[in-house]
Amino acid sequence: TARVVASIDGSARDFTRTSSATVRRKAFAQAAVTLLLELDADGIELNWKEPGSTHAGRGSSNDRITMVQLLQDLQQAVKAASKSRNRNRELWFRGSLHTNVMEEAYNMFDLCELVDHVTLDPSTTDYLENSHAPLYDKPSMLKTGNGYLCKTLRATGWTYGWDEYGAMPYVTRVLSDEKAERISYEDLNSLRLKMDMVEQKRFGGIYIDYVHSDDIYVFAPPQDNDKIAFSRVVSSVRKRSNTARIVASIDGSDRDFTITSNAIVRRKAFVQAAVAILLELDADAIELNWKASSNSANDRATMVQLLQDLRQAVKVVNKSISRNRELWFRGSLHPKVLEVAYNMFDVCALVDHVTLDPSTAKSLENAHAPLYGTPILCKTIREDGWNYAWDQYGTMPYVTKALQNGQVERISYEDLDSLRLKMNMVEQKRFGGIYIDYVHSDDIYGRSQGKKIVCSYSPAKAGPIGYPPEYIPLEVCPYVIFKAFSFPSTVGRQMLFSDNDKIGFSHVLTNVRKRSNTARVVASIDGYARDFTTTSSAIVRRKAFVQATVTLLLELDADGIELNWKAPGNSNAGYGSSNDRITMVQLLQDLRQAVKAASKSRNRNRELWFRGSLHPNVIDEAYNMFDVCELVDHITLDPSTLCNTIREAGWSYTWDGYGGMPYVTRTFQNGRGERISYENLDSLRLKMDMVEQKHLGGIYIDYVHSDDIYGRCGQAYSLIAYLSSRTRSIPSDIGFAIEWI
Repeated sequence: TARVVASIDGSARDFTRTSSATVRRKAFAQAAVTLLLELDADGIELNWKEPGSTHAGRGSSNDRITMVQLLQDLQQAVKAASKSRNRNRELWFRGSLHTNVMEEAYNMFDLCELVDHVTLDPSTTDYLENSHAPLYDKPSMLKTGNGYLCKTLRATGWTYGWDEYGAMPYVTRVLSDEKAERISYEDLNSLRLKMDMVEQKRFGGIYIDYVHSDDIYVFAPPQDNDKIAFSRVVSSVRKRSNTARIVASIDGSDRDFTITSNAIVRRKAFVQAAVAILLELDADAIELNWKASSNSANDRATMVQLLQDLRQAVKVVNKSISRNRELWFRGSLHPKVLEVAYNMFDVCALVDHVTLDPSTAKSLENAHAPLYGTPILCKTIREDGWNYAWDQYGTMPYVTKALQNGQVERISYEDLDSLRLKMNMVEQKRFGGIYIDYVHSDDIYGRSQGKKIVCSYSPAKAGPIGYPPEYIPLEVCPYVIFKAFSFPSTVGRQMLFSDNDKIGFSHVLTNVRKRSNTARVVASIDGYARDFTTTSSAIVRRKAFVQATVTLLLELDADGIELNWKAPGNSNAGYGSSNDRITMVQLLQDLRQAVKAASKSRNRNRELWFRGSLHPNVIDEAYNMFDVCELVDHITLDPSTLCNTIREAGWSYTWDGYGGMPYVTRTFQNGRGERISYENLDSLRLKMDMVEQKHLGGIYIDYVHSDDIYGRCGQAYSLIAYLSSRTRSIPSDIGFAIEWI
């Protein structure tokens, strides 16, 4: 449907000479026809902006007459071309907006009769120094320079102003030669005024001179922009989930919904468009986002009529495709709108889900999403000068700071405490769920913290419960520890890792790489105390072990290796040798050197991790912590407690004050007892308090599938979600630390 018009440009002299003689007019018309027939143009435009007049233009005083003659010849040629190909071709004319040129040089009556479209170029007025496309009549001259080129203004030194005559913004600055430069341009406010005039004056349309003058790298055709964006979201979600549902929200002004809903023909057209979203774009539902109902007293009635039509259409779609589609409605939380403008009984009967927008309630200056009754823009508050406080009305934190002009800026936001109160209300009021308005408003990149969240994954443990690596929540777990490579076996002078372990690791790595460019996969090497003791105590065995680990970095493309040495020898614990404290450092030195070499060879950073024991005697006697911390990138300590979900009858619940966690016990028929300790939100809150107080480097979630991964006891990944949000709230303040779970 798009049409391409070939614009023919030329100087005043070119058009004057061509139009003044029959032979030249005939030759010009023949050349123009080639654009239509040979090049398949949909139209031609004559761009004659400088015909002769007494005050402006460089052409001849006869241009007014000969221009009509040329257009007559062109019109005849265009009609012939249209008939020959049975396709409508058009003749366009672009002229000057200069007042004198319009009055003297153009025979506008004949011109409009001969061409299909006329556009006027505002850049041809005699006051270019003021505005590039003035909206109103000429005022007194503004002596501010001659720049009218619209360009990106990002540099310093510009002074911004508004041109009342041109109805557009402009900027000025003083150049090094003390001359002034002025540039006028368009923004949404100036274009809104121009479009108002298009509507009021009933113009035939608009002419965007040079489409690339807009911000072309974030632009898409208006009628398709929303569809393209929605299709991208649908495609991305479908690839990652078979159960997630995508709802297309339809937004509009009060006037849009009022006009559409109050006439049958417009309701029918709207419903057809909405159905297209369900069928053509594969949406799972549509949402009517009608939040402000104040234009018409009839909205209460016509809203129900529109929803009835939509309900019927959605039902028909469901039957035709045998798939459940839904109808959603998003309204205002404003008390008066709820009471007066919404027939809530009918609305709730007609739609599947109703959500209310807190940003439409009163007291916008106080809170962006109040609990008991409302928003200003929520943003990250990290600069100095903010004073923190709590809003009892909105039940959320906010910050204020004094501005230079004496005014005060206030920003409200959410944290775990405010969300906990809101979720308590969801439970108490038995709401149907929650609506997270703009998921990207969360700290999606984890920029608010420097601490790490590490999740280990074991195919051997996760496989039997149906938890493949595709389920690892990479948005929460940017570090994935593969558990684990068995200690390499010795073959002659070489040490070789198990092929099965390599296959398992490659499967995890491939899956992570497909879903994330930033997540890092670390290969953990496990072994008995005797394995590590024997290997570290001899140079030849250390060398063979290091060569084997390098294959994990280079051949299997691991981002790091972890030495999982949790039981070195000491006088009170551990099964290794008393020399482990020394030989461990020697092995780590060799590994550090190899990891550095691997990083340089591929120009990519690889890391060395160490996982040790949390046993006090082992930490004191068997680890040279100063040297270990110097040689490795990350250290984690293993508390080794079994976490399990306890749901059967017969368990007695208790709290372990020493371990800071709950546990359950039960007695068997043979008189023996069983005890299982586990984590919950209370125990994790204590541990995260310690992470913050002790300035630890992050947390290590041992076996990510140990959480409630399927939501069988409530929200899926509830513990990991808490750990993630809590970790993000803790600022990083040290360069290295012991990481602890």
